[in-house]
Amino acid sequence: MPNIRADITSDFKTIYLVSDSSSMNSDYPVLEIYVDTKLTYTLAVNGTQTIDSVVYNTTSGATDLSFTSTVTTNGTEYIFTITPTVLGIDQDQLPDGVYTLKLLDSTTVSDISTSVVSYPQLSCCMSKKLDDAYSKSLSDIISKAEQEVITIKSLIISAEESAAIGSVVNATKKLAIATKLCSTCGCIQ
Repeated sequence: MPNIRADITSDFKTIYLVSDSSSMNSDYPVLEIYVDTKLTYTLAVNGTQTIDSVVYNTTSGATDLSFTSTVTTNGTEYIFTITPTVLGIDQDQLPDGVYTLKLLDSTTVSDISTSVVSYPQLSCCMSKKLDDAYSKSLSDIISKAEQEVITIKSLIISAEESAAIGSVVNATKKLAIATKLCSTCGCIQ
């Protein structure tokens, strides 16, 4: 079984799905992307694949799955780059959520998955809360905003850790709580 990992850029514009296997396109020809536990996108090599009599088609508007060989500091790795454009989303950043990337084995022996957390709207909210508080220069308002931001950031960190160990439901719940704390900032859509 190949080693895989997912890395999300700090600007929330790109997820890199990385493997050490040169045969990813043939051995794992379908990628299902779940956002907050809901199957949202399907990407297939060449647009359509059949595994165990089930036909998988690339989601309309999305780009087909194709790992490319790339020389990195770790040697040769096989990378699939996921951006809003690849998913057919007309946005600059990946929306907030827990992204579970499930690669389906062409022999249905052992699917593999990994998860990452995207939170550009929560990041915007934390910044706005602090900017608003600091502009008022009142210590009690600043202290309250700082505590809210610490709570939100703690929930995000905890969600990332939950996602990393495969506890996507818990990660999703933590992001939902953080989102509620940001409901009045104007960043959450």
